[in-house]
Amino acid sequence: MTPISVCVIAKNEDNHISECLKRLRPCKFEIVVADTGSVDRTVEQASQYTDKVYHFDWCDDFSAARNFSINKASNDWVLIVDCDEYLENINLMEIEYFMEDHPNGVGLITRNNPYSIQGVKSVMSERIGRLFNRKYCHYEGVIHEQVKLLDGSDPVTYEIPLTLYHEGYVAESEARTRATRNL
Repeated sequence: MTPISVCVIAKNEDNHISECLKRLRPCKFEIVVADTGSVDRTVEQASQYTDKVYHFDWCDDFSAARNFSINKASNDWVLIVDCDEYLENINLMEIEYFMEDHPNGVGLITRNNPYSIQGVKSVMSERIGRLFNRKYCHYEGVIHEQVKLLDGSDPVTYEIPLTLYHEGYVAESEARTRATRNL
């Protein structure tokens, strides 16, 4: 298997990061965490899963933080995961084929987002570019950052067999906090 580094940026995620990293552990990925200034137990918890926990001075730029974490990875292939995302399904053999066949492509993962409208619970699924080779791609955009080729153009994307459950907007208070941060 081609080695993959999972790159995570974090700030005050002690309610999510352990579950996130615990679910990744069976895959034997290198895990890189860039902490952007946590004052809770995020760093301590992340350190239970990896010795690659780094401090990044937050500069109001998500791409800068993502690219910092990518630069700390040992492997060229990187998978981006957020602290509030938990691995549900993965087929490492098929992902290996993707990486061999599309070295400068971006793998689209499935992210399942639970939500509730008037007490009715549902899940919205979306595809997001998260697996790529850092020799060809990086992040651009201060907020709602996107994977781009190094020349700034859009990469070719492919669906890959990897599903994450996104806990992030389940709690209304968390959704409001993130909306305020984004503004």
